[in-house]
Amino acid sequence: MIDEMASLERIESDLDRLIERRADGTNRANAEAAAERLAADSRARRYREAVLRQKLDYHRGQLEAHTRTFSRLLERHKGALRLVEAELGITTADEGEDAA
Repeated sequence: MIDEMASLERIESDLDRLIERRADGTNRANAEAAAERLAADSRARRYREAVLRQKLDYHRGQLEAHTRTFSRLLERHKGALRLVEAELGITTADEGEDAA
């Protein structure tokens, strides 16, 4: 009877240790999974920011290029307008508008 009680206590103690180790392993696995998720989220944020910065650079470049192109185009049409107005004898004072 005493041997059975000692054996049961030993078994219960072994089970407690096993449960404790399993809980520690689960906690460790959960912590590792959380760390992996944080690392993945961080990589995703850095990637998204890099993509957005590339888009920013692209659109800034496009804006500068189009601004130059349209400025040249406007100047060309202003010059052509002045030539046609001169041939027709139109002056901006006659029309009451700027020559633009």
